[in-house]
Amino acid sequence: YFYLITELIEIFKLEISRTEQIDRFTKQLNSWIEFLQRERVKTLSKEQFLGLYGELLFLEKLLSFSSSEDLLGCWKGPFGDSQDFVRKNKYVEIKTTANGDDDVHISSELQLDTDGKAALYLGKIYLDEDPEGRSVMKLISDIETTFNTGQKEHFNHLLSSVTGDRSRLIQFTGKFSVNKINLYKVEDDFPRVVRSRLDQAVSSVNYQLDLGNLDEYFINFKDALEDFTK
Repeated sequence: YFYLITELIEIFKLEISRTEQIDRFTKQLNSWIEFLQRERVKTLSKEQFLGLYGELLFLEKLLSFSSSEDLLGCWKGPFGDSQDFVRKNKYVEIKTTANGDDDVHISSELQLDTDGKAALYLGKIYLDEDPEGRSVMKLISDIETTFNTGQKEHFNHLLSSVTGDRSRLIQFTGKFSVNKINLYKVEDDFPRVVRSRLDQAVSSVNYQLDLGNLDEYFINFKDALEDFTK
C-alpha cells in the first residue's frame, strides 16, 4: 500500500485549492477501493490487449527517460481512470493501433477534459506486427528488469488486476515493433467533447477523433516526456 499512501500525500502538494485537494483525495481513494474490490477481468479482447501493450510501452519509455522512483505509480490504466498516466497534475492518455488507423476512440467526455489540469497529452502508438519484435511477455520482462522487489510486486498486482492472472497474457503470442509514437497537447481549442460544453440532459458521451487532421497540436515526444516527468 506504499504507492496508495504516496499518491494520496502527493495530492496535498499540488498548487490547487483545498476544496479541490479534498475532492481529488476522495476520488483517488475511491478509485483504489474499487480497484481492490472489483472482479478481475478473465480475458482481454484484441482491442483491450493492444491498449495494454501500448500503455506498457509508454511506461517503459517513461522509465528509461527518468530515474524518478514514483513513475510506476503514474500508471492509472489498471484503475480505469479517465487517463492512463497521471503525475503532479499532468495527464497522458494513450491510444494504440496495429493497422495504421489515425482514428482514436474517446471513451467519455472526461477523457480530454483539461479543466483543473496543468497539462494533458494524447498519445497514439502505431505498432507493426513483426516476427522480430517483442511479445507482451517479453515487454513485461524487459520492464521488470528496472524494478526493485517492491516495485515488481506492485507491477504484478497491476497486471493481475487487468487480466486476473498475468500468465493469461501468454495466449497473446503476437510480436510487435513500434512504427511511431505521436503525442498531441490538448489545448483549449483542441477538437473534443467535454462536460462543461454539454447540455445537462446528456449524461455520457463517446466518439471517434481523427488525429490525421490535428498536426497543429503535435508535440515532440521528448519534450512531452520532459514536461511530464519534471
